[in-house]
Amino acid sequence: MDFLDKIGNIAKNIGDRTNDAIEITKLNAKISSEKNAAAEELNKIGDFYYKKFAGGNPSTQKSRISALPPPHIMRRLSRQRLRSSG
Repeated sequence: MDFLDKIGNIAKNIGDRTNDAIEITKLNAKISSEKNAAAEELNKIGDFYYKKFAGGNPSTQKSRISALPPPHIMRRLSRQRLRSSG
């Protein structure tokens, strides 16, 4: 009987580990999804302020606008910051 108990315990441990692995995978997918959603929102905020900043009086804004990278570069930089912070 001791042998059958050991086999039962091994099977239970395998099942528990499988369930843990599934749960970890689900959580990692959720984290990834949330990071992507945050990156999208950050892009929207960046686009808003870029357009607001760039849309001001051309005579007073010109020197500051030239110092800003284009929006697609700003989005790439924000995604890189999110990846490095995560």
